Amino acid sequence: CYINDGWFQIICDNSTGNPTPFLNRTNLEVQEISVEEYTLRVRNPITFSNCSNKPISRQTANLEGTPFAYSQKNIFTAVGCGVMATITSNSNGYVISSGCSSECNISTNRSDTCEAALPSSLSDFSTSFQDYGNYRTQSSCHYAFLADSDWFGNNSPNFSAIREMDYVPVMLEWSLFHSTTDVYGTFFEPNLTTIYGSHQPYCRSYYDSSSINESSRLECSCRRGYKGNPYLLDGCQVNVEKIKLFNSKELETATDHYNVDRILGQGGQGTVYKGMLTDGRIVAVKKSKVVDGGEVAQLINEIVILSQINHRNVVKLLGCCLETEVPLLVYEFIPKGTIYQYLHQQNEEWQMRLRIVAEVAGALSYLHSAAGFPIYHRDIKSTNILLDEEYRAKVADFGTSRSVSIDQTHLTTHQHGTFGYLDPDYFQSNQFTDKSDVYSFGVVLVELLTGEKLVSLARSPEVRGLVAYFNFSMEENRLFDIVDAQVKEEGVTEDILAVATLAKRCLDLSGKRRPTMKEVAMALEWIQKSVKASKLQQNQEEVEYVRNELICDCPWDVASESTGSGFNGGTASSKDSLPLLS
Repeated sequence: CYINDGWFQIICDNSTGNPTPFLNRTNLEVQEISVEEYTLRVRNPITFSNCSNKPISRQTANLEGTPFAYSQKNIFTAVGCGVMATITSNSNGYVISSGCSSECNISTNRSDTCEAALPSSLSDFSTSFQDYGNYRTQSSCHYAFLADSDWFGNNSPNFSAIREMDYVPVMLEWSLFHSTTDVYGTFFEPNLTTIYGSHQPYCRSYYDSSSINESSRLECSCRRGYKGNPYLLDGCQVNVEKIKLFNSKELETATDHYNVDRILGQGGQGTVYKGMLTDGRIVAVKKSKVVDGGEVAQLINEIVILSQINHRNVVKLLGCCLETEVPLLVYEFIPKGTIYQYLHQQNEEWQMRLRIVAEVAGALSYLHSAAGFPIYHRDIKSTNILLDEEYRAKVADFGTSRSVSIDQTHLTTHQHGTFGYLDPDYFQSNQFTDKSDVYSFGVVLVELLTGEKLVSLARSPEVRGLVAYFNFSMEENRLFDIVDAQVKEEGVTEDILAVATLAKRCLDLSGKRRPTMKEVAMALEWIQKSVKASKLQQNQEEVEYVRNELICDCPWDVASESTGSGFNGGTASSKDSLPLLS
């Protein structure tokens, strides 16, 4: 297939018995095509003058009005004895010329060569020769040609051999213009390429006054993790060359034939099993529950997304199996479960909670702004954040994620995410942005602060949802009524308020007013440092207290009078304060 106006149609000529590809509308023989570099190599005639058994000139291809032009990767070469060779172009109404002079070896009267660079966007040219000096002899044959510099450089030019040739390879560059994309207009439109999902190409349009026809040029490329021809419908396919491929029998053995006792968890896309490979490594194997086209697409999407990511706080994809009807994904095994389990079952300490959410924020910041094309997770929740053996956070479950072009939102027609974590803006606009992940992360922050579950029937109907419960408590200045007891016991009031304020900003109904994940990560890093400093100061004070007690010779039964506040009310009397060190 080809773009509809036929310039890119390639036909096969079988008249010689050896099938030869030609560009249909230009009748140029095609030798090589590069979609990535927007080039193709064709045959170009050599221009001869005063050479026996050679025609005086052959017509070179006139490319004006076509999507093609002669590339500056070519080089103009002249061979002769005392001749000036000139290449002249009348492209776009301008006369442009370039050329060189070929000297002569006086002692041998042998031909010499010269080279000249090309003007940009050359679409048509003619070659002329002018003799000079007293070098005209019976062998004053001279010729010139335009040739691909790579071919010329790689073939250690033998000019005697080239003289016997009629054609040499020349490189053309090609462009795709909006005028040629009527049929595929919506598909290739730069502002809409993200609505189809990341398997569609990334296209950009720009005006280039030096390009062919001085028109708006369209360039497309397959996204990271995909390869193929971005100018074809569904031309970009998953690139699995760098992903380890497991065979189905190996994974079946590793999971004890997918024994129910090996199940680690079940989600919307499938079931995850614990397995042991033949080399002793423990892994997690994700297997789709239902052979459904949508689920297969999500699994493939997860392969692509995770193959692009290299971050210590993102679960690592070890490989996949493509032998089965539904792809099987193999991940590193994360042994300590989810932060949901630790928040609601084991009640983590305050410092650990802060470190975990700071790591998650750092991973999301990386995905949004430092991972090539921005990647939106789209299903951040406490059950999708795992803990490794050192209780480091690992963001997991990228089945619904999308990589998007910079400065684009992701317009989608299918609901993704989990109720309670899903951005309210999404329901209004149907657009998923980086701020949608920020909202979901804000819900996780509230879980961290309160230890409460997402929905509780024990709360009154208007605040059964955790976000509503949190916002109501903040508005009523009753935050500490809902803060987890361990957080209140271990945390400093200012730090708890700082995290709560950050969570409230993340949960703003307007996505535009929410902070970016980079700003969230920086804020949590600052709060962490504050908590560490408070802890260090507290430890120092405790050490100082013990040291003072050890060296104090004062009587320990000093009566004290309490007239003020402390934890039991009142302020301490000055008589309570006895100098421990004199």
